[in-house]
Amino acid sequence: MALWLARQCQDPPTGWACPTDSTTNCVCNAGYYGPGGDLCTTCDAGSWCPGGATITACPANANSAAGSDAVTDCVCNAGYYGPGGDSCATCDAGSWCPGGATITPCPDHMISAPGSDSLSDCTCKEGYSAGLSVEGALCEATDVSREVSTITLAVTLSMSASEFNSQMRRSAYIDGVARALKVESSAVQIKSVQEQSSERRRRLLATTCLVETTVTVTLSTPFLGMQATCFGCGFL
Repeated sequence: MALWLARQCQDPPTGWACPTDSTTNCVCNAGYYGPGGDLCTTCDAGSWCPGGATITACPANANSAAGSDAVTDCVCNAGYYGPGGDSCATCDAGSWCPGGATITPCPDHMISAPGSDSLSDCTCKEGYSAGLSVEGALCEATDVSREVSTITLAVTLSMSASEFNSQMRRSAYIDGVARALKVESSAVQIKSVQEQSSERRRRLLATTCLVETTVTVTLSTPFLGMQATCFGCGFL
């Protein structure tokens, strides 16, 4: 009797007589499948079974729980969307689809690839950068004043390295570079000072020093430019 639990026994055809224990007219209930009069198996996941011996696969890109008995039990997989039991479309670009009939647009200023299945697939459009909000992801217009870069200068001064390396001259040099580039003095750093000698007319030796300098600037800094090699440069 245990094998009959998933069956629905029907009356025998007119004019026929069946033993009381016959199972040949028993068919599997909805949600099960199997040949008449035999063991009924629970409908497989990803399929639906209306009853009897029939088992039908869900439409493409859809799935169902085991024991499903109607095509409407088939729901679209994540990354797809559509009504239950119908065709499932690929999630549109700029949206994300958790599965079923739901399609959700990405938040403002965000974009996603077709077939996205999670909010995390939405990324900021060009010109926007990621921030945080109580609700979740947020993209804000990129503030170029926050983006920094480092430039390197090689400045030649008409003095020896020992003359330059006094605290007063180094400070004056840093302040002069800062004024020229319209940045704070704290953004200017002297990386190295190298003494150089060159022969001038009448075989006189001219001593100079090469000052390697780094400057941290933002992209919005009005960089007017300066000579990479100069004698004096008006700094000192």
